[in-house]
Amino acid sequence: MDDSLSQALIRLPKGAVRRLAGRTGEGIAVFEGQVWITQDGVPGDVIVSSGESHAFAGDGDVLAQAFVDTVLIHTQAGDRVVDGDRLLDRIEQPLPQISAYELTRSARAMRDAAVGRAIVRAAGAVASATANLLIPIARRLRGRLAGA
Repeated sequence: MDDSLSQALIRLPKGAVRRLAGRTGEGIAVFEGQVWITQDGVPGDVIVSSGESHAFAGDGDVLAQAFVDTVLIHTQAGDRVVDGDRLLDRIEQPLPQISAYELTRSARAMRDAAVGRAIVRAAGAVASATANLLIPIARRLRGRLAGA
């Protein structure tokens, strides 16, 4: 299953401004840092911090300015997003607001799964190396016992 997003991470240094074409069903998710968001034709501005997301309110150019060095992604309609413990299907409606707690829980679950896979691979490698070391020893012992 391909659960990758269609867009690359955007890195904004402190003070940098990025213009995005905002459309219904799109938004941003901030992985690290904090940005100020304003959208053309939408009253009010939003501050989005690490672990938070923001859905665009309709169509209109969006300006994102980083308060600190920031890493974010501009999510497009059709991207897969993580919501709590489940992976949502490709979305056509506005992005859900994902809390920092839910994003952290999801990241921890993905990390735990990756660590589990790494442990299983390491255990397999250790078992294989151990077998490769023990086979010659067992052959020598068998030879000694047969000769005795």
